[in-house]
Parts: sequence; C-alpha cells; structure tokens
Amino acid sequence: MALLDEILAWAAYELKPWQGDAVRRLFQKVTLDDGDYDDLLLMLKSTRGLAGEVMPTPVPLAKAHLPTAGAANPIVLEALHSLRNVNRLAEGQRLEFLPKGLTVVFGDNGAGKSGYSRVIKSACRARVKNEPVLPNAGLEARLQQTPEAVFTVSWNDGKSFDVPWKANATAPQDLASVAILDTRCARAYTDQEGEVLFAPYGLDVVEDLARVVFPRLERAIKQEIVGLAVSDNAFVDLKQTDTAVGQFLRQLSAWTKDAAIEQALQFSEENAARLEVLTAALAEQSPAEKARELEELATRIAATAQALEGTQNVVADRFADGAVADR
Repeated sequence: MALLDEILAWAAYELKPWQGDAVRRLFQKVTLDDGDYDDLLLMLKSTRGLAGEVMPTPVPLAKAHLPTAGAANPIVLEALHSLRNVNRLAEGQRLEFLPKGLTVVFGDNGAGKSGYSRVIKSACRARVKNEPVLPNAGLEARLQQTPEAVFTVSWNDGKSFDVPWKANATAPQDLASVAILDTRCARAYTDQEGEVLFAPYGLDVVEDLARVVFPRLERAIKQEIVGLAVSDNAFVDLKQTDTAVGQFLRQLSAWTKDAAIEQALQFSEENAARLEVLTAALAEQSPAEKARELEELATRIAATAQALEGTQNVVADRFADGAVADR
C-alpha cells in the first residue's frame, strides 16, 4: 500500500483542495459524470474569486476513502445477514460465503442477486460503487427507512465477529481490504481496447486526473471565455474623442489593473447632476415638441423683454419732461 500512502500524502500536501476532491471522486467512481465536472469547475473558479453564491465544499482524498491492504492479517467474509430496508429483499435471510473456495449465487432475474451485490460493494469500498443501495420503492416515502445489514467476518485467527453497515455512512474499516470485482468494476482494470492493465492500484487515478479531468476542465473554461468575448464596436466613437473616457478606452487592455478600472468608474457630483438633466430630457415623450415649446417660450420672453424696454423708455421720457416743467 506504499503507493496509496504516497498518493494520499500527495493529495493532502501538494494538491489544491478542489484537486484533492477530484482524486477522491476518481477513487470512488472512476468515471466522473457531468455533475462531478460541474462541481469541480465551480471549485476551480472559486480559487480565482469567480464562483457564484452556491459552491460545493471540496472533500479531498482521505484515508477513509482508500482500501487497506490487510495482507499481513487477511480478513475473511463469512456471511451477510440481517438485511433491513434493502430494496424488496426479504428480511431474516442469510447469505453464506465459503471461507476457502468459491461461493456461487444464482437465481432468476429479479431474485435479488444485485441487491446483495450492491450492499457488498457499498460496504467494502469497491473500485466502482455508483449504484446506491435504496430502500423498498414500493413503500410510501414516509415508511421508507435507511438500508442496513450485518457482515460476519473473521481474521486469520479464526474468531468471528459482526460488522454492522448502514447506507450513506462511512464504509466499515474492517471491510476496507475486501476486493470487489463485477462487470462495472472491471472497466477500472482495463483500457479502452479491453486489455487488462497490470498497473499498481491507484496509479490510474493519477493518470486520469492529468489525462481526462484537467483537459475537460480546461475545455470548459476556454468555452466560457469564448462566450464572454465582447465586441468594442459600440465604443469606437468614444475612443476617438479627447475626453477622459476616450483616453481610458484607448489604453484599456487585458493587462489593465482592477484598481485603474475602479478609479475610472468613479462618478463625480458634477457628472451625476449632468446625468440627471440628460435623463430628464431624454424622458420627454417628444423631444422635438419640447424643443418647439422652448423656442416659443424664448420668443415670448424676447417679445416681453422688448415691450418692457419700450415702456421703460416712454416712462423715462415722461419723467424727464415732468422734471423740467417743475423747474
């Protein structure tokens, strides 16, 4: 298990939390689905402050996620019994395993073979265990309870003891060294051409992280970048002006610091007042009609001013004549 210990230390001390989470998922599922990649992408973006309001919490690889060797003191699986709330399997049944040799379980479709298999895969940390153990779907939701079972095992000293198991709980440590292989797990040990790979257990995880996971996340990020591309055609006229805005737009680039952008976005009180005036003007139903009203008002004001000026002159002349007559 030296390699697994090295991978565990590598994930803990050399990888970022989201990368350690990816390693854990690869150990538990081998082939990640779209939901896994969505979670990893959000975690990755959060490292740059780009995540949204809801972000999954990284769960890096830990010892509890890995099988143990148990070679020096091998464990023997003797029986599976006391199943409760597992699909529609009858309670009180006991599945015996031959301590040394081969135990064959057979039956018709729907007899329950896969139900027992899913319990064993979940409890023993199979290489691929993406088949959740579910309760009896025939019962109402309020009557459904957590699936559970009991394993009877023994060490090489021959003393038997029971190991309880419950769905959605951490797999029992006493069963961590039990190896499971079925048609789903077999894909974890073969390449795309179907040839068996005799690589150390866990080495494929490192390879898939670099060869599959990282490239897919890179493609997703590049696709988002392409979608964010914005044309600056709308700012062509502004860029050609000698205003502060034009000068800023001409020097704006991918290397522009955030602080410079924040400073350029500062809005003075004078600009705010001017914006209110322009907003009110643009809010008019008919700018042309408003212009005509202003022109007519200006004409009336000019006529009134001219009439007042003429009246002022007459009054001034009469006042002057009266002053002379008094003398």
